[in-house]
Amino acid sequence: MHPDQLSLFGETPWQAFQQWKQKDGARHVLQDMHRMASRYARRFLRTGQRVSIRLLWEVERDRIREVRMRLKKAGADLSKWRGYTLNNNLHAQVSRHIIERHPDWDGMFEKRETGKRKPIRAVVVPIRQKAG
Repeated sequence: MHPDQLSLFGETPWQAFQQWKQKDGARHVLQDMHRMASRYARRFLRTGQRVSIRLLWEVERDRIREVRMRLKKAGADLSKWRGYTLNNNLHAQVSRHIIERHPDWDGMFEKRETGKRKPIRAVVVPIRQKAG
């Protein structure tokens, strides 16, 4: 597909990430994700054991609920904190963002290659024949 055709299908995940990361809340989320990833990076560098970006994403999602409640109690206008939400479509982009800044962590998160076809698996289902 030609790059000009991408606009026909709406914004790409990378474009959505680029817009999201400019928001105040998103910058705080990215800082938190880097902080959490650094703890796992020490283990990864020592043992090679990977961590799921999805795990870090869900921990951050739980933490954000508490932060938003505190902001609301303090009277903060949460519309100014746009970006302090986690879209399920952004976690892969966040892992790539982290790895770009810490190349020595490459391999810590499992990544899919975009645009690469997955192999088709053959599934064999045995059929029971009726007795009789």
